[in-house]
Order: sequence, then structure tokens, then C-alpha cells
Amino acid sequence: MQQSIKVTLLSWWEKLKPIHGVVYFVILLILCHFAWKMAFVEHTEIPRKVTFLWFDVTQIFSFAVHNLTDVVYFLLKDILDVNIIKISNFFVYPDKAVIDIVWSCSGFKQAYIFFTVIAFYPGKHIHKLWYIPLGLVVVYVFNVFRIALITYLLRDNLGWFDVLHEGSKYVFYAIIFLIWVIWAEKFNKSSI
Repeated sequence: MQQSIKVTLLSWWEKLKPIHGVVYFVILLILCHFAWKMAFVEHTEIPRKVTFLWFDVTQIFSFAVHNLTDVVYFLLKDILDVNIIKISNFFVYPDKAVIDIVWSCSGFKQAYIFFTVIAFYPGKHIHKLWYIPLGLVVVYVFNVFRIALITYLLRDNLGWFDVLHEGSKYVFYAIIFLIWVIWAEKFNKSSI
């Protein structure tokens, strides 16, 4: 009986050979997501605090969020000439629409997922030494444009927040998947 189950599972796995890499990617993505959820906790009381395995990492995230808001503000105000005010990590429109950029907007989770997927996926380490930093830059730039686009589109209708925010998360993961596909197809010649 046990041998029969083993043979059936191996046969089933062999039939899925063309998508082994995708299965591996999805498993890594899910493991990264749950590891992140277990390790990081946002304390909602004021002042906001973020902990990683019971260590306070609020300053790291605050630094990242303030830098992100500075870059987004520059893009919106100076490049696109949007009438917006930045107060700390808040964007305020003249009609008093307020957008709060919080720690989870930093893009750290997506950067961590990208890093982990590529680091633990088969491939030559020499290529990973340049591909991972390049991919992290892509993740950062996409996050800046994501936050800028959401902020810009919310100026007229704050009710769109959930749709824009949740939808952009899926696009973020699609970007990570696309970067992984390029890695798997161009730089990883072994099969899973």
C-alpha cells in the first residue's frame, strides 16, 4: 500500500515536470509570506511600533518609509507638478484628502521575497551576485511608482484605496514572478 502511494505520487510529480519551477516558486513564495507574518508584528497603539522576533525594528522601517515618501513626493510634486503637501509620512491634498504611508508600504516584504526566491532557487552564485541587487532595484522602483500612482489616484476619490492598494499588491507579485521567470529561463539551466 505504502509503495503504491509512493509510486503514484512520483508518477504524478513526473507528469508535472514542465511546471516544477513554478511549483518551487509558489512554495517559496508561500513560505516567505508566512515566515514574514510570523516574524513581524505591527503594534497599532500610538506611537506605532514594529517588532521582528520581539526586537524593535521601528527605526529601520521609519527610515525606509520617510525615504520612500521623500522620493514619491519628489516624483509627484517636482516631476509631475501635482498640488500636494508632505507632512512627515503623510500626503495631504488641498481638499484635505490624506494618505498615510505606513511601514508595510516600504516594500521590504517584497524585497525579502524576491531575495529569498532567487537565493534559494538553483543557479550559479556568480550570476546571483549581480541579479539579486538588480532585481532589488527593480522592486524598489516599482514600489515607488506604485505608491506614487496610488497617492495620485486617491486625490479625487479616497474610496478607491482598497481596490488600488490590494490590486497593486498582486501586480507587485506578478513583477516578482516575471523577474523570477527571467532568472529561471535565462540564468538557470538546471531543472528542479
